[in-house]
Amino acid sequence: MNRLPEWLRKKTPKHFFQKEIRALINDHEVHSVCEEARCPNRGECFQNRTMAFMILGNNCTRHCKFCGITKADPQGLVSNESQKIVEAAKKLKIQHVVITSVTRDDIEDGGAKQFLEVTELIKRDIPQATIEILTPDLKGKEQSWKVLLKAPVNVFNHNLETVPRLYNLLRPEAEYLRSLKMLEYFKKNSIFKIKSGLILGLGEEKEEVFRVLHDLKNIGCDLVTLGQYLRPSLKQVAVEKYLNPQEFKEYIKYGEGLDLKIFAGPWVRSSYQAQEVLSRIEV
Repeated sequence: MNRLPEWLRKKTPKHFFQKEIRALINDHEVHSVCEEARCPNRGECFQNRTMAFMILGNNCTRHCKFCGITKADPQGLVSNESQKIVEAAKKLKIQHVVITSVTRDDIEDGGAKQFLEVTELIKRDIPQATIEILTPDLKGKEQSWKVLLKAPVNVFNHNLETVPRLYNLLRPEAEYLRSLKMLEYFKKNSIFKIKSGLILGLGEEKEEVFRVLHDLKNIGCDLVTLGQYLRPSLKQVAVEKYLNPQEFKEYIKYGEGLDLKIFAGPWVRSSYQAQEVLSRIEV
């Protein structure tokens, strides 16, 4: 499916700060998942002077078939990465700081200590900011999850990404039940708001999405994001279906029936309008 439907033809803002943000990224030697994953919203987000910082380098050790992040041998950890991120966040005057990472299966704790370090530094130097972390599964190691329980964050986000049937095809190194267990663990053992998300249009059936929403409700998830998969490049799997806006509204309505908050739409991504989404969770 190559031709975008009308509702997905998004105009890039005329006066956004993309050059300024890119210069800041280069100057501070930090990574942004917005750029690395080629997010279609980055022009809008950069205009609003927001971004999601990515730690642990920019090479991922896993091979999800829909993701635009580089798959390559992992890099060494940057010793002052956390400080560089704090300095960049200060310069941008970000009030809700989102930290995510590539998956680093080569590191014993999956990068948990780096998440803890950067969030503690943000809370120390930008105390008024709220913090959200979007983490990989850390290989399902509970001792690594325990490290994250110490992080001074408001939102814990871990994306299921797709329905169980498609995991072997699209996320061969991940496990649906492991990810669900991780979300349940943080719901039971922390005061964090719990968030997860799926990208749609990869071949899933509506009933399969409904079952995932039930699973997330059952483990106490506070909010779910649902967005349209858009192929980052020809290296990733093709789009199976473009969902129309009404279909996203149906998922929102279904969530209401479960008493589950859903932020859904063609352009929604897990970190899109994250500060506004946090305010919805807190209501």
